Amino acid sequence: MKKTFIIIGAVVGIIAIGVGVYFAYKKSKEILTPGAGVDQEGELGTAPQELAGGKIKIISDQPVFDYWATGGPLVFIQDQTSKTISVVAKTATSTQPAATSSLVSLEKQVFYFTKSGQIFMAKDGEDEMVSDRIFENLQKIEANNDGLMVLVKYGSLTSPQIELFSLVSKMWQPLEKVSAATFSPDGRKIAYLENGARLASNLMTKDLAAKKNQIAKIISLTQRDFDLSWFDNDKILLVQRPSYLYGSEFFSVDVKNKTISSFASGNGLMLNWVKENGEFGLKFEADAKGANPRLSLIDKSGTSRANMGFSSLPNKCSISIDKIYCAIPQSYSSFQEPKLPDEYLKRAAYSTDAIYEIDINQNTFKGIYSEAEPALDATRFTPFDSQLLFINRYDDKVYRLAL
Repeated sequence: MKKTFIIIGAVVGIIAIGVGVYFAYKKSKEILTPGAGVDQEGELGTAPQELAGGKIKIISDQPVFDYWATGGPLVFIQDQTSKTISVVAKTATSTQPAATSSLVSLEKQVFYFTKSGQIFMAKDGEDEMVSDRIFENLQKIEANNDGLMVLVKYGSLTSPQIELFSLVSKMWQPLEKVSAATFSPDGRKIAYLENGARLASNLMTKDLAAKKNQIAKIISLTQRDFDLSWFDNDKILLVQRPSYLYGSEFFSVDVKNKTISSFASGNGLMLNWVKENGEFGLKFEADAKGANPRLSLIDKSGTSRANMGFSSLPNKCSISIDKIYCAIPQSYSSFQEPKLPDEYLKRAAYSTDAIYEIDINQNTFKGIYSEAEPALDATRFTPFDSQLLFINRYDDKVYRLAL
């Protein structure tokens, strides 16, 4: 009898272990497959047009690498007898195109890169392809202030390639021996790191609107593994990749005086800046274990002006001169709190967010989305014509939230 109980106990133990393994496997699949159990697709994999009672809408047909919006109204005249396209006005109301021309307006349109590098314009019907070019290992895109030009970084992580794309001419312009680039706040210039000898680099600026190439050298550096952010008219940030594993230091370069100074430092350091005038930005940092994350509002001297009082990453927020929109994680898919920002950026963890609006002038804080369906892991916010655009990392499509 005792032997029988031992055998039964062993069998039950094996079954229990098997059940535990099954549920552990199931949970791991949920973590590795974002949005598991959240049905955000329609029939035959077609994304539904409206979600959450029409408050949310998916506006890209395909998963995206990144997106941007044009800041119209911008009007173009294309002569049907040639390939020339020219900007003729900043408003469409007073423009009367000639009979030999067709009017194409890019007023407030949304464009996106697919993960393979093709460019599409989001439309109510089928999205329109703008460029069929394929890129290997897209790393970053950045549009200028009106969205007519885009910088594209791709290729090797150690020796990337950067090209400038014009939405007007549909032409690509390679930037030779350049490891990083960014637009000026007014979109008329670019700053870039030109590779020198022995891992050195030169910070250069180029006037894109000048008829002749107006290139100026700002400063020489002894390294080239920086990214760039032209956050103020006369100041360019040298930015290191974020990680809680080491202390990063961002440097500010004065374009006029051609001087360099320390701007901010910390583990896991990330920044996101107001696009209009560069007065304020959001700064994120964590401790050396990827814990105790802190999000604060800083000014253009790097001085902290306010603790935001909640935890989120700067790329999950949009900041303007009067309002801040942030996706605030309510939970994560990982078994334990993720080590930030690394595990989030590497997609080892996904969040389930509520979205809030912070009115800087009124000093108010209110929720604008907290629904369970659809689940949102929102990043890359862009205020857009009484809407809020963002990428939902659960399906990597562009969404819009009505405000």
